[in-house]
Amino acid sequence: MKIAVCGAGAAGAYAVKRLRLNLPEAEILLFDAAPVGFYAKMRLPEYLAGTLPREKLILSSPEQMADWGVGLHLGEPVTSIDPASHKLATVAGEYAWDVLVLAVGAHAFVPPVPGLAASSRVHVLRELPDADALVALCEREPETTAAVIGGGLLGLEAAWSLRKRGLAVSIVETAPRLLPLQMNEEESAALLASFTNAGFKVHTGASADRFDEASAQLFLKDGTAVPASLVLVSAGIRANLELAKNAGLACSRGIVVDAALRTSAPDVYAVGDCAELNGTVTGLWLASKDQGEAVADIIAGKLDAMPPKTYRPKPKLPAF
Repeated sequence: MKIAVCGAGAAGAYAVKRLRLNLPEAEILLFDAAPVGFYAKMRLPEYLAGTLPREKLILSSPEQMADWGVGLHLGEPVTSIDPASHKLATVAGEYAWDVLVLAVGAHAFVPPVPGLAASSRVHVLRELPDADALVALCEREPETTAAVIGGGLLGLEAAWSLRKRGLAVSIVETAPRLLPLQMNEEESAALLASFTNAGFKVHTGASADRFDEASAQLFLKDGTAVPASLVLVSAGIRANLELAKNAGLACSRGIVVDAALRTSAPDVYAVGDCAELNGTVTGLWLASKDQGEAVADIIAGKLDAMPPKTYRPKPKLPAF
């Protein structure tokens, strides 16, 4: 059996490791556009804050991944898949497969606010290159003022990281209070006080209207001008659907899969941040790991379906 896995993030990496254990005779190919290996995305804020060395992010280097006993194609993005012929194409060539696992992840969403998309001063924190660029900017311009759009867990972690670097940071959150889904009003008020006491400017119930790079200001819809020579957007993620859509797979918010993580095409599975299971794209590391391991068991005939699980991340913000 020849199994191709597209994506070396949590879902793809854990799928490959389990597949190798389950099917020692199978030929396994692992493709990823990035050359850096398997790293801990959830710890990127610590690296940005300067509290975690870059090398500590790497869970498995390319050299270590080579020891997994798979055909490793890092830095070789997949450009198309063809479920009918059971082939995929990359920038380097064409490969046949018997079973295909799509673990292509998601990308950070940047809302259509005028001035955001076209500016080099607007960043996200989703991949290691994003964090590298932010670290370089903070070191090069320590007097930078930053505005973080999005006061969810990831936005608050990113804001804390920038503040740890010495930047003056403002937070813009559309909800009337911080973390309304995770905290009650009293807890949210205490969190707001913690951020305010730590020197943050927090704007709740506020929405960005436009970013003016020339004046280094983010204007809110109520007319407030927020100092911002850097804007960090933390407004959620969107599944990477281009490969699947171009191949005719059923997609909604993610690549639609059934309880066995099967897509609408035979012998094609999808897991992790790109997959929509029971109408939900979880976007969580633990869910990606669980789905990656489950699909390896399903392909090997050791499991019939993904066990139903509920993921409720608890707020775990760093202390100031």
